[in-house]
Amino acid sequence: MADDCACVIVDNTNTQAWEMKPYVELAMKYGYVVEIRQPDPVSFEELMQRQANRADSNKALPAEVVKRMLDRFEHDVTVASILASKRPF
Repeated sequence: MADDCACVIVDNTNTQAWEMKPYVELAMKYGYVVEIRQPDPVSFEELMQRQANRADSNKALPAEVVKRMLDRFEHDVTVASILASKRPF
């Protein structure tokens, strides 16, 4: 962002607003327009099938981790809700 790139995409496992906050704050600091794209809903079963397809890439996650991430996924976040969020601990 400091290099004035035309577009910055944050592709990270941000499941809650407070995890997104540093990216949004940095974007605001450098004058970017923040656009949030939420993935379409996916079932636990579909996620586990995707994990099975990743087994050979050494990036597959255990079912417990996938379930925990799915359970804590915060839907319909906005720039305002992200900026108002706080780390829970």
